[in-house]
Amino acid sequence: MRTASYTAEEFEVMRDGLRLVGTKFVPAKPNGIPVIISHGFLGRRRDIARYAKCLAVKGCTAYTFDFAGGSPLSESDGRLQDMSVLTERADLMAVMDYVKRDPAVDYSKLVLMGYSQGGFVSALTAAARPEEVHKLALFSPALCIPDDARSGQMMFFVFDPQNVPDTVSAMGGRLTIGRGLIETAQALDAMEAIAPYKGPVLIAHGTADHIVNVSYAQRAKAAYGDNAQLLLIDGADHGFKRLEDVIAKPALRKFVLGT
Repeated sequence: MRTASYTAEEFEVMRDGLRLVGTKFVPAKPNGIPVIISHGFLGRRRDIARYAKCLAVKGCTAYTFDFAGGSPLSESDGRLQDMSVLTERADLMAVMDYVKRDPAVDYSKLVLMGYSQGGFVSALTAAARPEEVHKLALFSPALCIPDDARSGQMMFFVFDPQNVPDTVSAMGGRLTIGRGLIETAQALDAMEAIAPYKGPVLIAHGTADHIVNVSYAQRAKAAYGDNAQLLLIDGADHGFKRLEDVIAKPALRKFVLGT
C-alpha cells in the first residue's frame, strides 16, 4: 500500500521454527528512527497500525507484527495455548534482530512501543536488552498480568491458581490459553521485572481503564523514576478511541521525535 507519506510492505521473521508476519511502514522522507509496535492480548498488528502510520508520516520507519499464537486470527504461526509473555518477548527480540539488519534505519535510535500485553512484553524486552532500546513507549500496559495470574482470573479465564491445569478455556471453548502463560506470569514481579531499563519512558493510561487499573501505571512511573513521564487521559478506558488518540498520538510523536 502506498500513500504520499509512506509505503506499507510485508515482512517475515523466523523464531524457533515459527513464522512471524509483519508490516513495515516506510516513510517517504525517513529520519532514520525505527519503532517496533507490539499489539495486545488476542490482538493483531492491524489493531495498532494507526500508531505506526502516525509515526511514518513524520519520518519514522515503523514495524508491526502478529505475535506467534497471539490470537486465533493471527497471521503468524503458533497456537494461543502455547503463548506466554516470554514467548512474546522472544518474538519481539526476533523482530529487533530483523530491524538491526535493516540498512535503512539507525538502530541506535530504536524505540519500542507496546499496547496492553504488548506493553508489558515491550517493557520486559527493554529490561532484558536495555543497551539496544533508545526509548520505550507503553500504552495501557498490562502490568496487572502477574497479579491476575496469582488471583486465578486473567480477563475471562478463570482457574485455580494453586493447581493450574494444562489448559483453560473461555467463551464457550472458543478460546484456550495454556499453563505456560499462567505459570510464567505467576513467577514475575511486574515492577521488579521492568525496572532495569533506565532509558526514557512514556506511559499513557486511561483513568477509567476497567482491565488494567491506573494504579499500575502510577506504580510503573515510580519504578522507572525520573526517566519516565506519565500521561493520564481522563475518562479513557483500556483501548484508546479517537478522542483519546487526539491526546495520545501527539504525545507519542513528541516523545519519539524528541521535539
